Amino acid sequence: SDGNNSNTGDGPAAADAWQSVAHALTSPAVGPGDTIYVMPGSYSQEISPSRDGTAASSINIIADTDGSIFGTAGNVVLQAPSGDHVLDLDADDYLSFTGFRLRGDGSNDNVDILNCIGLKLEKCEIYNGLRGIEPEGSSTTVQINNCVIHSNSDDGIRNISGNTMVMNSTIVDNGSDGIEQDAGTMN
Repeated sequence: SDGNNSNTGDGPAAADAWQSVAHALTSPAVGPGDTIYVMPGSYSQEISPSRDGTAASSINIIADTDGSIFGTAGNVVLQAPSGDHVLDLDADDYLSFTGFRLRGDGSNDNVDILNCIGLKLEKCEIYNGLRGIEPEGSSTTVQINNCVIHSNSDDGIRNISGNTMVMNSTIVDNGSDGIEQDAGTMN
């Protein structure tokens, strides 16, 4: 969070680092096969990527919670600004988010997914939204691995359509259903 979006984005020092995840995922410098590491801290922003990976080379966005990259361990919290999503994913393909705490503002879905292919959420805590995750779109494919989805005022996951796979995850204490299946497939 002490970086600058005018920096190169290609090193672990503040003099190299970008300040926001939202900027990193819209920068033309980011492409298939790249990894974006995020330093511990709290980032208040809606993230709407414009960069895609490919089936052979996804773009990996990793929270450095153990300090192995930046030398400082701690939580990496992506916080939704008032009235926004944490992740607003619309036709964003082959992105992988690992290790984040995704905290909503209570009024909108934390992770809104529309027509995304090859999306992965791994080792994330997803909470305090209207819904935790809402996949939609007949072409949507999402994998949710080792996540904890809790304390959302409506459903933990509402699968409107598409193909959603949930593995080794805990979905608990949401206001309505843990998982609501409207259409598509859930595995």
